[in-house]
Amino acid sequence: MRDAVRANPLGPRLHSQLGYVLTTYAGDHDAAIACLNEALRLDPRFESAHAGMGMALTAKRDLDGAIRS
Repeated sequence: MRDAVRANPLGPRLHSQLGYVLTTYAGDHDAAIACLNEALRLDPRFESAHAGMGMALTAKRDLDGAIRS
């Protein structure tokens, strides 16, 4: 999936999906948050990225951040 993101770095959907995979399956919440931040930079209204950010921040026990996302 990282190769797909490198091939299409302007695609917020790919960044969001990679963030989801990193937080859900790999447990790499910091890397997930970085991917999700990039997705939101590209499209601030992308709902899936906001949902993924909430999941990643909740996993890090940043509940205030998760609510804001």
